[in-house]
Parts: sequence; C-alpha cells; structure tokens
Amino acid sequence: MLFFQLQTRRRNTFVMLAALLSSSVIGAGAAGQTLGIHAMSVLAQASSGPLRCEIRKDAASGAVELTGIIVGARHIVGAFRFVVTKSGKAGSSNIAQSDRFDLDPDKEKTVGHIQIGLERDGHVIADLSVRSDDGLECRATAQVGQSD
Repeated sequence: MLFFQLQTRRRNTFVMLAALLSSSVIGAGAAGQTLGIHAMSVLAQASSGPLRCEIRKDAASGAVELTGIIVGARHIVGAFRFVVTKSGKAGSSNIAQSDRFDLDPDKEKTVGHIQIGLERDGHVIADLSVRSDDGLECRATAQVGQSD
C-alpha cells in the first residue's frame, strides 16, 4: 500500500486506519469470515432469537456458488447441515456438508460452501439447518434455476 505524508498527525492516523480497514476487508475470507471481493446475493434468510442463518449465491464462470452463513448476537455453539440437491436432464445429485461450529458474538461465519455447475433447465435446492446446543433452531431454504 502507498502512504502519503500528511501534515497533521490526526489526518495521518485517519489514512492509516482507512488503509488497515481496506486490507482487512480484502483478506477477510480466511478464518471463516465472509466478506471477500465478489458481492453475494442473499437467497434465503431465517432467524431464531440471537441466531441468524442465510444462504448466499454468487454466480461465477458458468457455475453457481452457494454459501451457508450464520451470525449470532451472542456466543453460540452448535451444529449445522448444508444440503444442496441438483436436478436436471442428466439426473440428480445431492451434496451434504455438516459439522459443529463455535460462533463468536456479532461475527458471521461460513458453515458450508458448494460450487456447482448448472446446465440449461437445471434446478438446485439448498437447505441450511442450524441448531445450537441450547436449543435455538434456524433453517433457510432456497431454490436456484438456470435463469436465476
């Protein structure tokens, strides 16, 4: 990054802070955080108290990327299941991802990510189910067609 020498200390602090924030946003894909360079659209969203879950879509190079995201207003521990079912002229297939999670307060975490090709007249259903150890349940379901 390029820094310019500014005359006031206050202004220099602002420029350094802005540079740090922009580098954090670009590199936030690591450690389970989802910010990244491509803007994803939210296909489905649900919440249960302090727990929110959503399915995001990003179309990239002829494929569809579906990502399961969870956000908590407090510390939440539990398990998730992210299932994608694809169907079309060639038949159907299922992909399932599941694991435990430990979610920090006010942070979002990627809990599933699937990239799938979608041929003409193809159809995908994505389902994200989340359950915390203390009984919170959140479920988001989305459908994607070739024209979406």
